[in-house]
Amino acid sequence: MPPTIIIEPVRPRTRTSDSYLAPGQRYRTHDHGEAYTVSQLRRDDLGLLHVTLRSGRGRELSAFAAQVETAITLGDLLPVAAEESLLRC
Repeated sequence: MPPTIIIEPVRPRTRTSDSYLAPGQRYRTHDHGEAYTVSQLRRDDLGLLHVTLRSGRGRELSAFAAQVETAITLGDLLPVAAEESLLRC
């Protein structure tokens, strides 16, 4: 008698991020311009992580998480502390 094969359904990924970015984090452009808040992290059908940033004026930007992390590493985006002072990574 052949062995019994049990097929389990594929479970969706529960992990949403391989990134240090998280909703609620705030960043300001390097020239002290507009501030942006990370509003959403989502994975596309290919498994790539996208970040949506929203400004105080309602402008939304969407980019790959790796692009945003690179901008932070290069100093193009600077983290903003709760008291509005700028921090360096």
